[in-house]
Amino acid sequence: MTSVLSSLSIWFSGIPNGLRPYRWWVLSAALALTIFMAMGLSRFAMDVTMDSWFQEDDPVLQSLDEFRAQFGSDDGLYIVYEAKDGDVFSEASLRLVDQLTRRLKNWQDLDEATLAELGITTEEIDFLSHIKRVQSLTNVRIQVNEGDSLTSPRLV
Repeated sequence: MTSVLSSLSIWFSGIPNGLRPYRWWVLSAALALTIFMAMGLSRFAMDVTMDSWFQEDDPVLQSLDEFRAQFGSDDGLYIVYEAKDGDVFSEASLRLVDQLTRRLKNWQDLDEATLAELGITTEEIDFLSHIKRVQSLTNVRIQVNEGDSLTSPRLV
């Protein structure tokens, strides 16, 4: 294995000296190839959706299609909050965000009075059952390197 790697190393190290007499041809070919590729760049398209990675009859793709048919999409929902005092990091704002985060995360523990206060009917409570994860300023964690230790404290 070492002799093969040594032979390859010697061969590759000789390429620049071997191409030196033809450097203008190599440079012209590289430039022409770059221009040719750049002309096709506007028509280049890449499909990186989940659908492109699976065959049509794949059970995973069929489950994803059923999920989309039932819920409309597989995207997330974002709630954007604008603080009344203009500072999302103020104590009052963070307290409100934390309260909302806890209520959404523990929706099944909400009593009838809280649901009425929030304006949520018992029919609408079923929509909350689709919540898989709730992430906000008050529960997100960051990675901090302290000496030889890596800790994960909350952001706020």
